[in-house]
Amino acid sequence: MTMEPSSWPRISSLFEEALDQPAERRAAFLGAACGDDKELLQSVASLLRNHDRASAFLEAPAAIAADLDGFRTALSGKVVVGRYRLEEELGSGGFGVVYLASDLRLSGKKMAIKLMHEHWLRSTLMRARFKREVQALSRIQHPGVVLITDFGETEDSQVFLAMELVEGRTVRSMLEEGRLPLAQAADIVSQTASALEAIHRRDILHLDLKPENIMVTECGLVKIVDFGIARIIDPKPGSTLTTLMTGTPDYMAPEALMGRASRSSDVYSLAVIAYEMVTGQRPFHGANLGDLIERQRKAPAQPLKKLRPDLPARAERLIRRELAHEERDRPPGAGAFGEALADALVSEDSPVDRIGRRAILVGAGASALAGAGAWSLGGFLAPPAVPTGERIVEWSGTRDLKVAGFASHGEVEARPELNEDRSSIDRIHVFSKGEGAYCHPLTRAQRSQAWNKGWKLSFRFSNEEGDTWAEVDLAGFGPRFRVAAARSASQQVICGLVRELSSDPDSRLAGHNIPEGPRLTLVELVFSPSTRTATLFTNGARTAEGYSGLSEAQAGRGAGFGVSKYLGTPGSGLFQLFRFEIFT
Repeated sequence: MTMEPSSWPRISSLFEEALDQPAERRAAFLGAACGDDKELLQSVASLLRNHDRASAFLEAPAAIAADLDGFRTALSGKVVVGRYRLEEELGSGGFGVVYLASDLRLSGKKMAIKLMHEHWLRSTLMRARFKREVQALSRIQHPGVVLITDFGETEDSQVFLAMELVEGRTVRSMLEEGRLPLAQAADIVSQTASALEAIHRRDILHLDLKPENIMVTECGLVKIVDFGIARIIDPKPGSTLTTLMTGTPDYMAPEALMGRASRSSDVYSLAVIAYEMVTGQRPFHGANLGDLIERQRKAPAQPLKKLRPDLPARAERLIRRELAHEERDRPPGAGAFGEALADALVSEDSPVDRIGRRAILVGAGASALAGAGAWSLGGFLAPPAVPTGERIVEWSGTRDLKVAGFASHGEVEARPELNEDRSSIDRIHVFSKGEGAYCHPLTRAQRSQAWNKGWKLSFRFSNEEGDTWAEVDLAGFGPRFRVAAARSASQQVICGLVRELSSDPDSRLAGHNIPEGPRLTLVELVFSPSTRTATLFTNGARTAEGYSGLSEAQAGRGAGFGVSKYLGTPGSGLFQLFRFEIFT
């Protein structure tokens, strides 16, 4: 049911008057006030039901705060399902507590473990909600979405969820220091929108997008977290979902406040966050739910330019359009909105450094949409094409790594080595007791074009001990791709595609033996944007295909190579060549 905009003032007024009535008298009050107008009655009644449910949900944790303190203390040091040792609390909410934990099966690898509050364990509704979070996360593989690694119940029937540990800051903590620089806001919007687009492609609505649920790592990688109220929606375009009002009102779209959400509702929330990042305040805030609904119906109280004079006019137009009260008036698609806004925030009329602009080619489908009266996609802009001289990142054993633009990461050492006939130096010996690498950073434009046009990674190496690898990290646009070679218990060198950072051989796709000999092995990985997968070639022979990368622990280091400790053995290997080429 959708009410006309002209009805909102009456709905808001009746809602406020009904809240002032004792609960047992509200039905009689509404019956008298609405008369024969059934749509008006149903609209106000829906707001009251959602208000009561949301209030009960949000107030319950405060009532039992004392019990929770004892619950958390008791869990410190506990080992969950014989594998995860809980170390310290990272955060909590009305639904559960998140702990820092060590994975005892993976040499103490740090994880995040989410446990449902003990008082919710008897609730069938809350257990179902926890299961929905697991189902939602397990359907998504994207570098901008926190990765789920395990799920189950403990010996004492406690429900747990194991996730990758995301180390960084929430956007909320960043906003507590004031509004963000435009370039930083652009990067966060672009990466968040890319992740949200991936979420929507899996027919999932997040329903609680807000600054608290967006993490930014030290290297600038953005991840969406907390899928506690996410829901799966009908895959048909334009589908809506009937929901309870369990999100955070100031970031919810008007239709979501009325209990009806869609993909557009999530994008609306992103626009609210964008507004707050560039101005330091939210576009709408009401004294109560009815007041908030009324304020949303109107334009934002103040034009963005008054709050942020250096904001480009095009950026303001994009944000205001996405904050339209009616869904039909908003531009379609999270990804397109994010890219357009990110480019507008650093456009030529902004005082910050411009990253360049290139209009996206709009096909017949977009023209048809525009002809049907939809908001035109022709103005959406993407990162510029990568200049010819920047399409290739390359190093050979005769060059200095720093001169070639590579920086060291982690605990790593390298020394020059002679070739097979010992006539000249043409390779380096790289070794590390833990994990170390030499990486070349990739610009936003390089990562974007690599993801959308394709790329090829080539490296020539020899494994001596531990793990020897090369990788491409497309943080913000695509996942991390890693090819690795390690020695088995029988000392045979096995090369494979890494699906997760684990010492378990089963975590590698299509592992195959590499014959040992005096010459180095040439490995090539070719990515196709049409399938979003990569194909592996070893010494010219196709050895694996269908590799979609891994999304955990993205470091945003770009393209590079390195060695790691594997099965207790330090990493050591020879490298002669590394080349990463971006297609056009």
